[in-house]
Amino acid sequence: MKEMTYQEIIDLYGECIFAPVGKSMLPLIREGLDTVRLIKVNRPFKKYDVILYQRANGQFVLHRIVRVHQQGLYLMGDNQWSIERDVDPKQVIALMSGIYRQEKYIPCTSLPYRLYARRRVCFRWGRKFIYVIKRFGKKILKK
Repeated sequence: MKEMTYQEIIDLYGECIFAPVGKSMLPLIREGLDTVRLIKVNRPFKKYDVILYQRANGQFVLHRIVRVHQQGLYLMGDNQWSIERDVDPKQVIALMSGIYRQEKYIPCTSLPYRLYARRRVCFRWGRKFIYVIKRFGKKILKK
């Protein structure tokens, strides 16, 4: 039996539930613990949406939109501070509609989730500052 791609599943069923791997969306999505519900994109993209897209190198990535621009989407993981610029909307496969944390479903429309999303985007510089401090501290401890 042929394996289906994310795009084929979304096109056929209109949604998909999967368990992302990696740390770029921490603390929202924890590898091995949480799953996400993805749906077919049926509206214009908005800031704070989380999307599944495919990079030019074939890699599938789940990141948050931090800006919708004429040249494309600006994306970033919740656990990152650098922005991936000018991602073509044609690369987008699906939109995240919610998260399953153990048995609890958290829709992206809930107030606590929306507040979380805004906070993660607004305070991205704080993550960079903490990273620089940790790196500097490790260098000092090595000496």
